[in-house]
Amino acid sequence: MIDFRLANTYRQSLVGILIGVAIGAFAGVLLTSPFWGGLGLLAVAIFSLALTLSFSNWRHSNVFVLLLIFSALTTVWVLFLDSHQVSDFGVYLRCGTEYASPWTSLEQWASKCESAWLPGFASYWRRSVLYSLPIGWLVDGAYFGFKLVNAALHIGAIALLYRGVSASFGRAAGVFSASLLAVYPEFWFATTVVSSDNLVILALVGFILALAKLSENQSSTRTVLLVVLLLVVLDLLRSIGPILVVAILLVLPLASEKGSRLKLAKAGILSAIAVVTVGFAPSLLGMTTMQTHGFLATLVGSGLTHSRSFEEAYSWHQYVLPLIDADNRSKVFVGLLAQDLNNAFSFPSFWVQKISTLFGGEGYYFFATSQPLGSPDDFVLTNSAPAIVFNANWAAMMRGVVAFCCIAGGVGALRISQHPLGRAAVTVGSAFLLFIILFGEVQARYSLLIAPALCVAAAGVFAKRDASASALFRDGAKSLFIAFAGLIVCIVLVKAWASAYVAQAPSLVWAIKPDVLLGCESPQALNIEPHRITLPLQGKACYALNATPKNLNGDVVFYVVREPVPPRWSHELHQPVDLTFVAHIKGGALITLHKQLTSEAVAVPILIPSEGGAVASLDVFIRASGGLNGKVSFAYFYDNKRVISNVVEK
Repeated sequence: MIDFRLANTYRQSLVGILIGVAIGAFAGVLLTSPFWGGLGLLAVAIFSLALTLSFSNWRHSNVFVLLLIFSALTTVWVLFLDSHQVSDFGVYLRCGTEYASPWTSLEQWASKCESAWLPGFASYWRRSVLYSLPIGWLVDGAYFGFKLVNAALHIGAIALLYRGVSASFGRAAGVFSASLLAVYPEFWFATTVVSSDNLVILALVGFILALAKLSENQSSTRTVLLVVLLLVVLDLLRSIGPILVVAILLVLPLASEKGSRLKLAKAGILSAIAVVTVGFAPSLLGMTTMQTHGFLATLVGSGLTHSRSFEEAYSWHQYVLPLIDADNRSKVFVGLLAQDLNNAFSFPSFWVQKISTLFGGEGYYFFATSQPLGSPDDFVLTNSAPAIVFNANWAAMMRGVVAFCCIAGGVGALRISQHPLGRAAVTVGSAFLLFIILFGEVQARYSLLIAPALCVAAAGVFAKRDASASALFRDGAKSLFIAFAGLIVCIVLVKAWASAYVAQAPSLVWAIKPDVLLGCESPQALNIEPHRITLPLQGKACYALNATPKNLNGDVVFYVVREPVPPRWSHELHQPVDLTFVAHIKGGALITLHKQLTSEAVAVPILIPSEGGAVASLDVFIRASGGLNGKVSFAYFYDNKRVISNVVEK
């Protein structure tokens, strides 16, 4: 009887795998076709139906055999596939290998465990202290050992998820939920990448299960401490502690018993204290802290209504922000955010763009198949190379898998959101979504942090239907309508405030006025934005610009920045840029200022004094030798009171 059940399970599993691969490949071809809009939706629908049918077939299978098959596939995968550890992942590998061998103290190790791009930034050693360092010690620094440990972490996460979900919703729901996480693209391709996310998912599954237990009245103080401990571990591994504190606060009002609400409140307070302590305590030991410039500075760098490029965000944090006087930073932040929020009506399209990027499905696939990027952080494998290369058809197939997980999670959440485990999954997933969509930088691999919550919610597809599901759906629709209406009101109010700030703030009206005597040409690719203007410096460059101030009564402060911005680790010399500023003061006085962006400098502050009077106009002369593809921007104007907006002459 046992042999028959094992054989039947094996056959059903193979059939399910074949169906998934075949339909997935079909979905990938359709999604990358010229008619991807309609055909892509059809492909996702067929893919979803096929996977649902195959998982339905598996629900009566022997769970141990299914786990054994997944374990074997994962182990074979990591045995035969290597990945160059590019960028950050090269740092994480070295933090458990090269940097770990000669260290005599945590302080010495932490000072080495940092990126050449971001010297002194603590995120690298924080994410390595519980991942790279112990694993590197365990496997004696071997990359092969990291892959095997990653595989074990994946198997452990799948097993833990099955156990927790099946205990709440039954065996079929547990198999479905665990299977979704097993095939989630961002999770699968992370196995060959030295990333703390491999451990994060195991800890995050445990956190969701513990949070669900905590929202039940019979939970104990040990559960409170377990939630706090897991939250601190996740904060060290991925800097997501504040988001999880919000998740605890979100689930608190959903708890039905007074006792459970009290325990959730205790967990939230203790977690917040622990996150702050873990963030600042290392500085007492001489170790670097998070090195952030604050929440507002991060929002300015990331952009709230449109994406900022990596180069712009990098130049802002690494080169410009340290030059801004500390007393004026808050004023500059508010003004730059007002300029950004003046486009608040673009919020919906920007959020859709973020969601599309977030659930693209190819984040870790890209890093697992990447060739060296040319950064000193890259760890290049000498004896092997990736067994696969990045392919757009594969990436499209992964989008289909992620789309199916999202659909299943959304449908299932309606059926189990009143259950403690369902509530925990919905709140954790919502906390991540809200933060990433509203405030955070977006990469496709970040959806991995939402995957455990999605997979738990998807268990509702096979959970017993709640009699109150219909009423919950109606109430949810009403709440969604109210939230949407409230969101529109908030956007309108934000737009009104930002528009009023920009209208009352000073502005500089720029015009291109070539100087015939000096032979200066008009820049052909001048790009003027509210917070900066960008000029090309290709060939022999000599430009003359004129700016007419409006509502300006003080000095003018701004920054000249090279673009594309060179990384911190680069020692390459660049073309010097000579700058001449002639300020025409009302009353006839002239102020001439000469500055040079030297060959070593990346950014330089410029102060145009008003000498107690108002600047009537400003002439700017730019001369450069004309390096290939060189650009320079005049950015982040302010007058020590308000941010100045750039305006194009009409």
